[in-house]
Amino acid sequence: MRARGSRELTTIELPDELRFTVIWHVGWIAWIYRILLLAFLAFILFTPSPHFSWWQRLALVFVAVLASYRPLLWLRGGTSTLRVTSSEVLVTTSLGKLWSTRATIPADEVMWLGFNETGQDMEGLRIEGLETDIDALPLLTREQAEAIADTILRRFPNIRPDFPR
Repeated sequence: MRARGSRELTTIELPDELRFTVIWHVGWIAWIYRILLLAFLAFILFTPSPHFSWWQRLALVFVAVLASYRPLLWLRGGTSTLRVTSSEVLVTTSLGKLWSTRATIPADEVMWLGFNETGQDMEGLRIEGLETDIDALPLLTREQAEAIADTILRRFPNIRPDFPR
């Protein structure tokens, strides 16, 4: 088991679609983080203190969970799948059995795809449509995201035919 975990990227080329799958594996640092977070939350909730009421304790727990939201996404490990056909781009993300999301952008509405440089969310492959922006395959390096974007644009030239590459 690696310290920071690892990710595994697979590409499947079918006759009428491309499928990219990223699987995140949790590392031992994440397990230590999870144990420390649970210990901190237990300490806040169950240590008697005349300075904090139960409402203040619950507020602290809520803030701690919100502050750790982004690391928790990486903590659980999970899978993201990007399916690209000539008519649509479909992204499915699951974090274990707890949370699953699905987003679709019609191929003719794709405005941009490539490495997420904005820094708003996680790094990785980002797809921007007319009405929807998707962090399709998070936690990828720039090289991986750009290679996937190049593969998509080579295979399906109808997706943004004027896209500069």
